[in-house]
Amino acid sequence: MKHRFLIIEIACILLLAMIAYTAYARTRPLAINTPSGTICDVGSVPYPTVVKHTFKIENPNTYSVALSIPTIGCACTKAYPSSNTIPSHGVADVDVTVTPDEPGQISAGVCAQVEYNGKKVQTWLFVTGTAVKSPSKTHGELKSRGGNQK
Repeated sequence: MKHRFLIIEIACILLLAMIAYTAYARTRPLAINTPSGTICDVGSVPYPTVVKHTFKIENPNTYSVALSIPTIGCACTKAYPSSNTIPSHGVADVDVTVTPDEPGQISAGVCAQVEYNGKKVQTWLFVTGTAVKSPSKTHGELKSRGGNQK
C-alpha cells in the first residue's frame, strides 16, 4: 500500500513539473536571430539598377512563429518573406529589393516581425550602398577628341 501512494506521489510531482515547464516555455521571451546580419552594404552599383539581397531570419524558439513585414522604409523598397511561418529552430528568407529613384546613396530598410501568442519582436533589415550613374560623353568631350572636324 505504501508503494502505491509513493507511485501516485511521484506521478503527481512529475505531472506538476511538466505543467510548470510548459508554462515556463510559453512565457519565455520571444527571440529572433539574423545569422546573415541586419545590414547589407552592396557597395557601388550602376544606376539604374535593382539591388537584391536575401536576409536569413532564424527562429531559436521551441515553437513556430509567424513572420511578417509590417513596415517598409520607402516606395522603392519591396520585401518578400519565403514563408509566413518559421518552424521551431527553422529559418526563413526575406528577399529585399531596392530600385533607387536616382543616383546617389542607397539607404533602404524593412521591418521583419515575428509573433507568437500575442508577443511580437521586430528587427530592421537594411540595404545600403551607392548607385552610380555611368559617365556619358558630353558635346565638349566629343569636340576635344576631334568629333567636330572640318
